[in-house]
Amino acid sequence: MIVHLLTIVHDQDGALLPEMKAYLQRASSIYNKIYIVISDETNDAVEAEARKNGLKTFRIPKKGAAFARRQALRLVFENSEAAATYHYCDFDRLLTWLEVGTAELKHTIETCPDVDYLLLGRTKQAFQSHPLEWQETEKWTNHLFSLAIGFEADVTAGSCIMSSRALKAIVAELPYSIGKMTDAEWPLLVKSKVKEAVIQAEFVNGLCYRERNRALEEDSVINWANRIKLSSFIAETILTHYYQGTSN
Repeated sequence: MIVHLLTIVHDQDGALLPEMKAYLQRASSIYNKIYIVISDETNDAVEAEARKNGLKTFRIPKKGAAFARRQALRLVFENSEAAATYHYCDFDRLLTWLEVGTAELKHTIETCPDVDYLLLGRTKQAFQSHPLEWQETEKWTNHLFSLAIGFEADVTAGSCIMSSRALKAIVAELPYSIGKMTDAEWPLLVKSKVKEAVIQAEFVNGLCYRERNRALEEDSVINWANRIKLSSFIAETILTHYYQGTSN
């Protein structure tokens, strides 16, 4: 099976460089190709290190994670063969997974079921490694999404695997994608736009929390408020696509 990795990064200070040098080479034995979308504000050394490890790089304006994720899908769709399977993973999540469980990541890719969309979520242990404000807000977002999709899933872990026809369907909808987050948007688009789509969920330990995954301020009030806002954005997307799906 041909599997391509899609990832995005914004790293102004090059803080991820030591981990890139330590762990990124491990990915070369797992994927056929790796594509990384890099914000135009990211340190040039990050792109240089990515290329050194064989990654195909694209530079885009910094306009938030949702914009970057959508651009990643569009650019890979335009620059890769149609017969591939695609693994999307946020770059900080990828580095953590390579650090704590390269074997698990390799096994996940090699044994991926023949589905249109595989939601890669966190085991209970991995989920509980996250800060409390992440756990308390994301558990309700995941519960809402699970009700909408029809089975238990963790949609907020920043990783998924999709078929070529699922990728094509999502890219076709990009001109109309205006949601502030893509986590729930993509699988619900596949559910509504791909005929007889097969969507499943899997839970892994490698999507656990490490310091590199932090998006925290010193002020706990701001931390909680930010996580609540993110969850509300995803909830809005779930409602929008759920009602569209039920009306089809």
